[in-house]
Amino acid sequence: MSSWVVRSATSSFEFRFPSAALLALIYGTTLAFLPLEAFLDRANYLTYAAESHIILARYWERGLLAVLSNEPLWLFTNIALHAIMPAEWVLRTIIFVPACSVAYTVIKQYPRQIIWLLLFLLMTQVLKNHIIHLRQGYAVALFLAGWLAPQKRVGRTLMLGAAFVHTSFAFVLVILAVVRLAKFLRLDPYLQVSTAIFLGAVVGVALPYIAAAVGARQAGEYDFSAASVSGLSFVFWTAMMFMFLLAGRTFVAAHAFALANLGFYLATYFQVEVTARIFESTLLFVLFSGLDLKEWRRLIFLAATLCYAVLQYAQRADLPYLGWGV
Repeated sequence: MSSWVVRSATSSFEFRFPSAALLALIYGTTLAFLPLEAFLDRANYLTYAAESHIILARYWERGLLAVLSNEPLWLFTNIALHAIMPAEWVLRTIIFVPACSVAYTVIKQYPRQIIWLLLFLLMTQVLKNHIIHLRQGYAVALFLAGWLAPQKRVGRTLMLGAAFVHTSFAFVLVILAVVRLAKFLRLDPYLQVSTAIFLGAVVGVALPYIAAAVGARQAGEYDFSAASVSGLSFVFWTAMMFMFLLAGRTFVAAHAFALANLGFYLATYFQVEVTARIFESTLLFVLFSGLDLKEWRRLIFLAATLCYAVLQYAQRADLPYLGWGV
């Protein structure tokens, strides 16, 4: 598997194994040992930790398709961990291991970008995957490990496994397949991204019917609308998308997968709120693409991303646990 971006030589910092591992351990340990029941959905995750065997049996009664479309690897992980530890430690382990894995992978892969990497890891859309969307954090860790795996077969297995932990990665894998097929056919990079945008528009209309047809749990959890969106993310990421596209054909070709995911998200922003979760699954790829911009475009991207991250925290500053508390 190829890496995300060309490493920049603009920083004098280079963190080798001990520092990368230490920072990853601090990141994962801090998140894992936050108050266990203070955050949204923790009661639900404790239920998964203790009763996944019952949940899996219920899906099995509905057939193999229902099992496969309802994140069986997530259920099997909870079952396996609960066989050797209490439910509370299952939850802490599911927070700790993926958070450490993501942080270590990111820092080790891009050692010269340490300051910006820490910013990315602390952005609300990244951080919440290890605080309230634990299933997604686990899946992101699997996908990143697969993307960077030296052996293609291992990498493909890990990336496929991510879809059986969090269903958002089923759509990510479709986008990846479309981009790779387009590259194989030697289509123009801009056409590759345009194809993903068209795919997003189609999915925005069809997603409720797809979820209902396969019996996915999301069919009953989401209303598949975007009535509550603020528009801030749309404005920010649309501006970033234009800057990425104007960076030139070489840049777009190198980062077609990241831009395709961003285009998919923007195409569905005002149609389906659940696709924001799909975008969050690949957000790190988009952020690292920004690090590969040159000169003034890179400075604008970094400054805008910093302001965007600070604004998101400012909006949450007066809320319990930054708005993620119960």
